[in-house]
Amino acid sequence: MLIKTLYIAPNTKTLYRKSERNTPIGDDTYHSKNSSDNLLKKRRLYKEQSPLIEWKLIKELGDGAFGKVYQAFNEQRKEHAAAKIIEDCTDDELPEHTIEIDILSECNHQNIIGFYDSYYHEKKLYIFLEYCTYGAVDNIMTTLEHGLDEKQICFIGYEILEALDYLHTHQFVIHRDVKASNILLTQTGQVKLADFGVSAKNSYQDQKRNEYIGTVY
Repeated sequence: MLIKTLYIAPNTKTLYRKSERNTPIGDDTYHSKNSSDNLLKKRRLYKEQSPLIEWKLIKELGDGAFGKVYQAFNEQRKEHAAAKIIEDCTDDELPEHTIEIDILSECNHQNIIGFYDSYYHEKKLYIFLEYCTYGAVDNIMTTLEHGLDEKQICFIGYEILEALDYLHTHQFVIHRDVKASNILLTQTGQVKLADFGVSAKNSYQDQKRNEYIGTVY
């Protein structure tokens, strides 16, 4: 069934848009003399509000370098999400973890993971993202016990190039860590580029970067 979805996906594309029900109900214009609080101004990041009031954590999906990822469910919205939780995140460390929030809250593209909510509560950063049923491409290949065929690689590659073109042209964003574990598939076989934790947002198109960042193989 999974392999079949890779072929029918082009006919089932739906552009992800943030709906009115996803509008923040908290105060997203929080003001404070504290530098970390100022970073929250006009950002969809709630402070001192527990996400567990709205979101229920169902099960753990994975464990990465920055924290754990859980499947979550919002009863009021009837919506599933992937909840990335970064623990022991101090106010001073908060800016280096919120680049993903900054980027995804501005993106609106069918091949980029959707952003729902984010919270900073009791030294934990919660980021709620679009839930992709089939998970990462590298895990899919492990389950299949063989690589993808040329048609599947071509399809996934094309969709990721669409995402990168949007990022580079419209958002001036460089992902900097494109790999199979950061490419996800939805239940309909739609391809999503995810994990913008080491991404960079430029001031203008074609701006050069001097750092070497990404996954070393």
